[in-house]
Amino acid sequence: MHSISYAAQSLRLHHQSIKHNILFGQPFDEERYNDVVELCAAAGCVALVCAVYARTKYVLLDDPLSAVVSVTTCLFICHPRAYIWNRTVVLAGSV
Repeated sequence: MHSISYAAQSLRLHHQSIKHNILFGQPFDEERYNDVVELCAAAGCVALVCAVYARTKYVLLDDPLSAVVSVTTCLFICHPRAYIWNRTVVLAGSV
């Protein structure tokens, strides 16, 4: 678990299902998948779901939350099943 997951502000989807884009070659874990989709779905950001679902030690978020209200951001970060705890998260954004 020493790889990096990345969520860009603009999304690039492969010509497959949303589920396949989220898994991006990772093994399917139904509970983790459902939790991450539920937590990130309010943001409407598939890139964020992909980055959080991946079992990586480092998560680089390139302003994927720019259009998300603060309540959703807090839910994403503070929720007990946030799946980002014990991971290094770098959040880049514009001011």
